[in-house]
Amino acid sequence: MLGRKQKDFVNGADWREIIFDEIEHGKRNVTFSNLCQICDGLNCDIAAVTEGIPHLKSASKQRTEE
Repeated sequence: MLGRKQKDFVNGADWREIIFDEIEHGKRNVTFSNLCQICDGLNCDIAAVTEGIPHLKSASKQRTEE
């Protein structure tokens, strides 16, 4: 992660290592709160990370049109 150790990131985000490991390996879903903490820890904009994810109403409208 950008030259940082996972343990350093986890400690900075005030997480337990197991939570980060489970997210990383697809064993745990990322909550919006988790995503905000990850972006804060990586100094990145949450809008950039979520770009291209369809809005819930847009996604359900597309399914009904198909």
